[in-house]
Amino acid sequence: MEDKYPIISSLRKKHLDRRQQNFKDQFEKCHAIVEKRNFKHPYQIDRETFQELNKLDFFYSPDSPPSKVDKDFLFSLCSFDKFFSSAHLSNPSKYYTSEFMEEIMPLDRAFRREELFERINKYFTVSFKNEWIPISRLLKGIYYSREFNWWTCLSVKTTETEDIISHAYKCGIPADWISDLYLMMRYKVNDENKNKIKIPTEINAFLSCVFRQRNLNQNPSTGKTIPLDEEISLDHFYREYVIKNPEVSSISFKLIRVKNFEKVYLRDIEKKLLDLYSKL
Repeated sequence: MEDKYPIISSLRKKHLDRRQQNFKDQFEKCHAIVEKRNFKHPYQIDRETFQELNKLDFFYSPDSPPSKVDKDFLFSLCSFDKFFSSAHLSNPSKYYTSEFMEEIMPLDRAFRREELFERINKYFTVSFKNEWIPISRLLKGIYYSREFNWWTCLSVKTTETEDIISHAYKCGIPADWISDLYLMMRYKVNDENKNKIKIPTEINAFLSCVFRQRNLNQNPSTGKTIPLDEEISLDHFYREYVIKNPEVSSISFKLIRVKNFEKVYLRDIEKKLLDLYSKL
């Protein structure tokens, strides 16, 4: 199969001239780092390249324009493995609460991911049952993941696999990026944190081949997803945002286990993405 990722990247780069001109120079710097390593730009990179990108002061903190949010809550899927990353576990006292380290994950022993998932689930079941759990019971200060996080106003009806996968596809998350264990995150929007909610830019989405570039010259109020659950088109979308280092006091979560589901892979939508990007 022809590798279409470089073509997708080239199309999005081309549109920067008229849609997100202010980020063109930053995109070129990111592109130069990946291009010299002969990857399928920019969607398959190694840890060394990722670390080099991360040294760019704007890579995780682009000057994204403000959004307009008229919802009380935003939602985001975070994989269980990313939430409990090796970087966090190497310095747990910096990120995790004493309650979590003493009651759920004692540091004098190692836990497999399945065991840790079940311990957290069991620990909070009595108090919260199927309600939202304050993430401040696990984390301190701000929610570290990768400096910024993707959010959408699209809520989920239940924590059943069918609804979670539907949510993921509507948010533009293909099966290639879906794990089996998740935290569904809910962000409480208020007057104090509204100014942290931004419109995603091409720099935010540099490592993703699924991204709908907004024309910032037209002062859009939100980002727009590329839903994968229906025919990919410019008419079908959900609102999306990015938030840099959201405070844990505004976040709650539910644990999610994803089981068998109908898979939509990147290879299945490459041509549709090309058609969409060519029409932007």
